[in-house]
Amino acid sequence: MKKTSRDVVKLRRWCMRRRGEGVSVSEICTAAQIPRRTFYNWLSRYEDGGFENLTDKPRKPYRIHRTSDETIKTVTDLRRETEWCPHRIAGYLRKNGVDICHMTVYRILRREGLNHPLTKPRVKRTYRRWQRRRPNSLP
Repeated sequence: MKKTSRDVVKLRRWCMRRRGEGVSVSEICTAAQIPRRTFYNWLSRYEDGGFENLTDKPRKPYRIHRTSDETIKTVTDLRRETEWCPHRIAGYLRKNGVDICHMTVYRILRREGLNHPLTKPRVKRTYRRWQRRRPNSLP
């Protein structure tokens, strides 16, 4: 059995025309075999820009933020001098006016070979168990 592909842009337009005719959302979604959330996403796009806004848009980001070479050098120098973790380095840099996330700091350290993972697993803390003699009793 051959699976047919649907023209999604045509389907979106059809749904918006049906909605304009006063057909209920449930009937439209049942006929088009789409979830209600999808219909409302399309509806908000239609209300923002009309039928032209219902076409497919690229998922590629409009701009890519690159970390400057100066920031990378600062991060690596801080790691070599202080052996701080990514959270602490990011916090220090944020206080000094450099907006950077701890995950970006971690990626820089890993790329530069300055990440030192734990060699052995951490020791699990022991917990002291306590229990009351009877329910709802105070000590």
